[in-house]
Amino acid sequence: MYKIFVFTVFIVVPLILAAQENEQNRVEKKSIVDNGFMKGGFVSFGLKSTRISGQNVAMLGGYGGRLLNNNIFIGGGGYGLAQSTAIEIDGQLRSLQFAYGGLVVEYIGIRQKLLHFSVNTLVGGGVMGYDKYNFNNMLFVSEICINAEINVSDHVQIAIGGGYRYVNGVKLESLNNNSFSDILLNLQLKLGGI
Repeated sequence: MYKIFVFTVFIVVPLILAAQENEQNRVEKKSIVDNGFMKGGFVSFGLKSTRISGQNVAMLGGYGGRLLNNNIFIGGGGYGLAQSTAIEIDGQLRSLQFAYGGLVVEYIGIRQKLLHFSVNTLVGGGVMGYDKYNFNNMLFVSEICINAEINVSDHVQIAIGGGYRYVNGVKLESLNNNSFSDILLNLQLKLGGI
């Protein structure tokens, strides 16, 4: 997973950026609201592969909002564990629960091109707990992702990339902030007026 992340960040993303630099917004893409500040909106459904306390986990979620001036997106989103994960907490095997959400801001580079890039960040809060309903730990969560995107159609895009999630506020003896802060791989399906 680390090699794929390093390859994506240091090889694929610079190649995409170099290719897009030559074509600085020559073609105006049609959108839901033409010639205005608001250019439409979209929803994105996502799957993230990451590690929590040394275990590989999958997280499901997404985000949605409005596209501003062709390249800036602002909205909200959230993610949670796809399934509870058995983990040792304070000497006992427990069923870990973890979810977070917040404000999402994204820059989409030259989205008129078939292949382009995006950089997004999520800043917000989360909850972490164990067993069925014991969500007793409020968290600060910040996440940044760099993605390569492909236009499947005028209203469908697929994005793949990687990033890092930072978590602060974990208050269990056997788990700490570093247990939840880690690199991640990201797969997104975007639908709407993109």
